[in-house]
Order: sequence, then structure tokens, then C-alpha cells
Amino acid sequence: MSSLGNKEIMAKNIKYYMELFGVDRRKITSDLNIKYTTFSDWLNAKTYPRIDKIELMANYFNISKSDLVEDTHNTPLSINSESSHLLSPQNINFANNKNYSSYTYIPIGVSAGVLKTIEGLSELPTIQLPDCMMGNYAGNTDVFIMHVNGDSMNRLFNDGDSIMCTPLPSFSHIENGDVVVVELHGEYTVKHFFHDQTNNRVILRPDSTNPIHTDIILSYEQAEELQLIGIVVMCCKYI
Repeated sequence: MSSLGNKEIMAKNIKYYMELFGVDRRKITSDLNIKYTTFSDWLNAKTYPRIDKIELMANYFNISKSDLVEDTHNTPLSINSESSHLLSPQNINFANNKNYSSYTYIPIGVSAGVLKTIEGLSELPTIQLPDCMMGNYAGNTDVFIMHVNGDSMNRLFNDGDSIMCTPLPSFSHIENGDVVVVELHGEYTVKHFFHDQTNNRVILRPDSTNPIHTDIILSYEQAEELQLIGIVVMCCKYI
């Protein structure tokens, strides 16, 4: 069946690009001078936008009209129920993108299994990525990129996927459920972070379909040696 005129597909695709570029209803309706109630009806699949409005939104997101009309996004963009800002820019049409930015690339895997040693590097390369892929993080020179080893986080990303991270000064900036890259005694891992104040401990929790993976639990004393490398904000399969 043709997707042309399908309200559900249109609603799904609009939500996809809103989340990818980090815009909410009020911002996009203000930017495009569209009535809030009208736009809400599109998002709720109650009505279907006119072709001129589809073109307006396509230009806003720097995509083609077909990216909004066709059913091309088969996986949800928001891939972490506990950390809703973690985005996965999959199936993005790069044809209209002209702007690229450089990011630090760490060409060594970070374990999505048990803690794993990563050898130090004296010089780190950079990689160029299209701004439409990076959304609100486009041009952010603090962003660094690593790839994942293992399957302990395979509900979010798979072995070999790339993760985009930003550094934070301390764990006080982390919320329970955030996905973080941490280091302990020279070994690195990526996990959900939980601060269990009731039991005076820190929990590094996997998010996997493989039952072999279990929590890494550290007492406060043990956690004093835990170093925060960064918080994971995006993942993708392109790199």
C-alpha cells in the first residue's frame, strides 16, 4: 500500500526528525509560523499536512519531502527509555547535506561487556561527519567518537556500532539511567549509571538481551577510583 497520504507514517517521520534535531513543538511551530494545534494534529495522526507544509518542514530539516512521506524509518529514534536524549541517526538521507564538521575519533573499542583495557594513544585522529547527522551536536568540538565491543548494551547499540560522547566534569552532572563511558584502573566500559544512595553504592548496569550480563556493583570506596570519560549522546552504524 502506498505511504502517500498516510497520516501515521507522516506523524512518525516528523517525530523522528524533531527528536534527531532536538526541537520541540513550540520551537518548530514558532520557526515555521504554523499553528500549534494544527501541528499537534499532524503529530497525533489526526490530519495530513498540505504539500506546501511538507516542503516547508523538509527544508527546515534539510531533507527531501520523501523522507517525511515514505515509511523509511523502521526503528524508533529514541533508543533508551531511561535516557531519552540518546539518539540513533539511522536511515538519514545525506543527499542534501553540504556541511561537515570534524570530531575526535578514538579508534579503539570500548567494552559493552566486562571492563576492558584500552591502550593509551599519544595522538588521536579526527573524522568528518555531516552536520545533519549530528543535529544539536553539529560542530561541537567536545564530542568524541568510539566504537563498541560486546553485546551487553545491545538493546541500545550492537557490537561494532559507533557512539558519540561528550565529556562532563563529574558524576554530579549524571542522572540515574544515563549511559556513560567510565574507566576503572585502566579498564573501560559503557553502561547505564545508577547512584544507589540507599545502599551506598554505584551500579553500572547492562541493557542486553543476553542474560549472561549482570550489574557491576561498586561500593562508595571502590567507586572513588571510577573516572567519568563521557556521557553517550548518540550512536550510529555509519562510521
